[in-house]
Amino acid sequence: MYRFGQIVFTAALLIVSGSALSPLLPSSFSLERVERGLGSIFFVESTTTTALQKTYDSGERIRVLIVPGHDDVSFGTSYKGMREATLNAELGEALAFVLSSDPRFEPVLVRTETGYAKEFAEYFEKNDKNVRPFVAEKKKIMKDLLRSGMLEKEEGVIHNDAPDDVAYRLYSLNMWANENGVDIVIHIHFNDYPRKARSKPGRYSGYAIYVPDRQYSNAGPSRDLAVSIARRLSERLTPSTHPQEGAVVPDQELIAVGSYNTLDPAVALIEYGYIYEPRFQGEKRAALFSDLARLTHEGLRDFFTE
Repeated sequence: MYRFGQIVFTAALLIVSGSALSPLLPSSFSLERVERGLGSIFFVESTTTTALQKTYDSGERIRVLIVPGHDDVSFGTSYKGMREATLNAELGEALAFVLSSDPRFEPVLVRTETGYAKEFAEYFEKNDKNVRPFVAEKKKIMKDLLRSGMLEKEEGVIHNDAPDDVAYRLYSLNMWANENGVDIVIHIHFNDYPRKARSKPGRYSGYAIYVPDRQYSNAGPSRDLAVSIARRLSERLTPSTHPQEGAVVPDQELIAVGSYNTLDPAVALIEYGYIYEPRFQGEKRAALFSDLARLTHEGLRDFFTE
């Protein structure tokens, strides 16, 4: 005898593939009911705020993957000779240091200023045969669901397309996080705004925290996490003045937050500000980054304890 979930799953496969519905389905079968349930088949919650808080309350250490954006090959944006990849690494190391002093957290740092940690460099090199099929399958499922109208395309902030090698590393990190018991992923970045005079500051300022689209499996706890971190960062920084940003920004396209539903853990991509802001220049940056790392840590802790 069919259960409703089995009916939805069977019909989902037929609808997405364009096949006719099986005559074996009962007469009470409703296509509208299938459409309402289809998202829960492919986009079930991979994690929840409650589950993460229970893990924390149990005394188990929370595993935090820290991803300083870009690297020496693809260094992101720059301003007056200062590369974003360098700033990301500096702040990433500061955050890893703060979290390592808290026995409730286990930070895993993807790269430092000297390069990728050995485990990740080897994963990028050897796991191509697994990562690319994983991404292809996720893309096909989502594209089919979008085409059928069962999921919605969301338009957000326009981002530059990631080069193939960068996209591969980001999807690899998503897969690594899924496979290795990661609870939280924090991506570290600095923003920029296009302008003719690159030696002068741009129009906007302030931090923004990108989180997964509401339809993704990790959306709920990711937003809750971002709100907690944003509250703390606002003690020192102001939210982005870009009209499409603000403090917390849902996004469907960014690979880092799980494009095509490729990431299971909760995630926050933090743009700590625009790279041309005066606060990020000069000798005082180290002290500022230490403070921002502290505030990020406090936001993480708040997420688990409030």
